[in-house]
Amino acid sequence: MKIIHLILYIFTGLFLTVSFAQNAQLANSYYRNGEYEKAIELYQTLYEKNPVRQDYFKRLIDSYQQIENYQKAEEVILNKLEQFPNQSYILIELGYNYQLQKEELKAETYYKKVLNIVESNPNTVYFMGQTFRKNHLLDYALEAYKIAKKINPKLNTEISEAQIYGEKGEIELMFNSYLNLIDKNEKYFPSVQR
Repeated sequence: MKIIHLILYIFTGLFLTVSFAQNAQLANSYYRNGEYEKAIELYQTLYEKNPVRQDYFKRLIDSYQQIENYQKAEEVILNKLEQFPNQSYILIELGYNYQLQKEELKAETYYKKVLNIVESNPNTVYFMGQTFRKNHLLDYALEAYKIAKKINPKLNTEISEAQIYGEKGEIELMFNSYLNLIDKNEKYFPSVQR
């Protein structure tokens, strides 16, 4: 009898895992196809079951923003900030949500808070810079890298900076960033060459 219960338990677990994976694939498909309302339904469930998954969080708020439901996006962001108050990158998401609503002063307030956090803890720059970049806030990402390197010149942010300069079409600055990285350490030459 115990073996039957164990088999049922395992089967149920496998079924739920497969179902969860299928929901994630379907949500991603809806998102890629611009069916944001359908994506929201699935991402909301996925995010509630696994609030530490950054991809579910980001896609959920992006979907709300795509349908211009900024209030709901803000609710999700503030809830996340309440759950995880030490994850400062969430402030960038909140600022970006305000920026999409043309509330630039509010947005800038949050971006400056993040830059102050980078100044007090330069090692946070990698995640903060990446979050700025994902939200197309390239100048803020560059500013974060500059602040961090001023405090800790040993930080290797040149690759990220070069990529941002490339995205901005500032080719000379992109090459200079790559050359600075090679000057710091020649072992990066193959990476830069690619």
